[in-house]
Amino acid sequence: MAPTDSPSDAREEIADRTIRALTESMSVTTLDGTPVDDPETTVVSVTTESGSCYDVDTREGRCSCPDAQHRDPDGGCKHVRRARFALGSATVSARMLRVFDVDPTLGANAPGPR
Repeated sequence: MAPTDSPSDAREEIADRTIRALTESMSVTTLDGTPVDDPETTVVSVTTESGSCYDVDTREGRCSCPDAQHRDPDGGCKHVRRARFALGSATVSARMLRVFDVDPTLGANAPGPR
C-alpha cells in the first residue's frame, strides 16, 4: 500500500456511504428475490446483513430506506450505491479495492459492469 493509500487518507476522500456500500454485506436481486439477469435492470431489491430489504431505483437514485427518505443524500444512500456497483452502473476504483475490505459478494446475483 502506497503511503497515500492508507485507509484513513481514503476515508477522508471517499464518502462514508460509499465505503459502507462496498464493505457491508448486502445482496442485490430482482424485486422478487431472484438473481438479476437483465443488464438493463435499474429497479432492484437490496437486502442487508440484518435482513432489512429495500427497493432501489438506481436510475432515479431512490430507495425505500429511512436514510434516503429523510436525508436524501447526494449520490444516494448506501443501498443505491451498492446496487449501482453491483449492476455495473458505477465503478469501483483500483484504489478502493486496495484500501478497503470490499465485501466478497459485491457482484453476486447481478450482471456487473457493462
